[in-house]
Amino acid sequence: MMPTEGFPRVVPIGLDGLLVRFADGLSEPANRAALAFRAAMAEHEALSETASALVSVHLRFDPLVVPLEELTAWV
Repeated sequence: MMPTEGFPRVVPIGLDGLLVRFADGLSEPANRAALAFRAAMAEHEALSETASALVSVHLRFDPLVVPLEELTAWV
């Protein structure tokens, strides 16, 4: 299956959150991508929390430790 065009999408949430979306709707590849991404990011020191949903991952970070622009570049 081909990657979904325009994804992943990165959306800032408030001052200390980032939402990474892998699709607009549920699909097995998007779900796998979200789960794999969360697992890869879960142990990162700059993140205080990670949470996955069906096709997205929420990352909570300390903006004094890592700027939003740097965190976005990791995606």
